[in-house]
Amino acid sequence: MAQIHHTRRGELVVNKAGEKTVIDGLLSLSSEQLLEVNGDFNTGDTVVIKSEDGKSLAKAITNCSSCLMSYLTEQEDSSSLNHLDSVYESDQMTLLKEV
Repeated sequence: MAQIHHTRRGELVVNKAGEKTVIDGLLSLSSEQLLEVNGDFNTGDTVVIKSEDGKSLAKAITNCSSCLMSYLTEQEDSSSLNHLDSVYESDQMTLLKEV
């Protein structure tokens, strides 16, 4: 996995399925696996990915802004939304040592 040395601009809190996706090193984390989006960031910024219980899992470079991710996670009825297949660049994610 890539080494990312950028300053983090925000946090993505993921559900249990998202946590497994990140820890297993799978290529994509979908917007459906996001529970919360914290901070203001743009496409290409570095974020920390955290589990539901607040454990820092990884750092990644985003594919979209916090504004779009927040919009997708805040919708009560998400059945009519087009979800993002991957919220970060798959080759630009690195697990943190404490995982």
